[in-house]
Amino acid sequence: MRYLKAGKIKFDIFLPVILIISYFSGFIGQLFMAYLTVVIHEAAHAFVALSFGCPISNIYFLSFGTRIEPDLNIDSKIKKCLIFVAGPVINIFMALLLYFAAIDFNLKDIAVSSNVYLALFNLLPLLPLDGGEILSIYTTSKYGFFYSEKISCIVFFIITSTLLIISVSVSLFTGNLSMLILSVFLLGNGKKNGGAAFMNAKNLYYRRARLLRKGYYGVREVVILNRMTLGEAFKIMDFDQYHILIILDENMRIVHRYTESELLSAINDYGYGFTFRELLEKE
Repeated sequence: MRYLKAGKIKFDIFLPVILIISYFSGFIGQLFMAYLTVVIHEAAHAFVALSFGCPISNIYFLSFGTRIEPDLNIDSKIKKCLIFVAGPVINIFMALLLYFAAIDFNLKDIAVSSNVYLALFNLLPLLPLDGGEILSIYTTSKYGFFYSEKISCIVFFIITSTLLIISVSVSLFTGNLSMLILSVFLLGNGKKNGGAAFMNAKNLYYRRARLLRKGYYGVREVVILNRMTLGEAFKIMDFDQYHILIILDENMRIVHRYTESELLSAINDYGYGFTFRELLEKE
């Protein structure tokens, strides 16, 4: 397991290794500045989320920064977008503040460029970046979750393919591998947040067609606590079985039963980050 968990705080086991390598290679100062830039970025997300009444679900201390996952238990699309745009905004503000500040220090140029690059990078419309989350919020409200995921996949393919072609050319002619590393990072981490849930949601459409054609289908009942999200439920579904979800509260009492069709409608309206507790409150 890559992460060591302590409540809601999770540590990447490779973080000490990165710190040791950076220290002995003489890059500890640059790493610290880059890490601090990411911490400020994520702190801005957390501050705005908490100000809107959204609790923090998880805090990750990664090898090259941190990641904060707020529980977006609000309906306002504008507030959700403000949470995600807060990170890039604070980075631009910090870059301007440092650039025009009268004080000077050895890592000032690195601090300014790190903030600018992180802001621009996160505004790319690719999940799980901030720009991708904002795009997902807009397209989900306009076209529904299913088609929003298709749009995100198309945008992801176009941008990452373009970046990969450019980065390979740049690395071959200049020897600079930073852009290539960035492209590989995007390819390795993009679409992780909703990929499995999206594939199972897509399978629900096909299961319905097979059920109507055959007239019967195997059923699997799954017991789920109401704090789980729709996306987490979809991830545990089997491809070749029809599911009945039994929802329990914290006292292990049955509070509702959902069919796949009902869940498909809910995920199309609210997205995979919605919890069953929130769904029940809507009814």
